[in-house]
This record gives sequence, C-alpha cells and structure tokens, in this order.
Amino acid sequence: MLTTRRFVQSVVASAVALAAIAIPTVALLQDGPVQFPIQITIADPLP
Repeated sequence: MLTTRRFVQSVVASAVALAAIAIPTVALLQDGPVQFPIQITIADPLP
C-alpha cells in the first residue's frame, strides 16, 4: 500500500511539475509567436 501511495504521489508531483512548465510556455507562445519553434525543438528532442 505504501508503494502504491508513493507511486501516486510521484505521479501527482510529476503532473504538477509538468503544469508548472507548460503554463508559462503556453503564456509565452500566446505573447510571442517567435518562441514557438524554440519550444518545439525543446519538446521534441532528436532521436
């Protein structure tokens, strides 16, 4: 049970961190379209 709880907490923490990164990114994309290609490059790493 503790392992499942820790897993859920880590997933929630990851979702919060992702939201904390995505929200300012979306705000930057709405403010300046110049940022768009840079964000695509960061979000899509080369294989």
